[in-house]
Amino acid sequence: MKKNKKVSFVILLSSIFIFSIILFSCSDDTIDNDKNSSGEEILKIIEKKTGFIKVTNANEINIISKNLNYNSNTVFYKSIKENNFIIISSNDNNYFLNKGSIENGKFIVKNRFELVDNMNDEGNGDLIIKNLDEGIVISQTYSDGVFKNVLISSNEELSSKGLCQREKGESFKDCNSRETDEFCDDFVSTVAYITNPSIAILIAALCSC
Repeated sequence: MKKNKKVSFVILLSSIFIFSIILFSCSDDTIDNDKNSSGEEILKIIEKKTGFIKVTNANEINIISKNLNYNSNTVFYKSIKENNFIIISSNDNNYFLNKGSIENGKFIVKNRFELVDNMNDEGNGDLIIKNLDEGIVISQTYSDGVFKNVLISSNEELSSKGLCQREKGESFKDCNSRETDEFCDDFVSTVAYITNPSIAILIAALCSC
């Protein structure tokens, strides 16, 4: 997404949270606080629905950074329960995800994903999600309040490789569709999802180990 689109969506999301608490009249002094709180609320949604929190430990970030190319847009997440880390970086409308673990002082990459964000300012369009390790590409279309996963390509030999959030016998595509539906079970979560492609690629990663 372009920067101006992100700003407008962040303000929209912020307004949703603020109105759910209390009606108020905005002043110039409160606008910046609203933007900050919206970012914090998104992190809370991610934690609640995926079990991942933002990494703040400098040592963990340093270990991961030694093995990866990253930029100022990179965000580091880790699982609350397991030794799993997810690193998401972005460049314009392209998002890159590495999933792995810290073992013997090194970050070991186990899964890789890419995402191209083709959503417009109205929240319609598609997200092209590439599961690089399993050779699977899906288009996740959002239109009129409904998500639809369309399989573009699949390597059948690898499509059953490993399970994470997948249920027994479930394909990557079906798992991603189900996990997306479960994440977007209310209006606020849906707005957070369609305005933050990093959530879409994170959910895709949860369907692979």
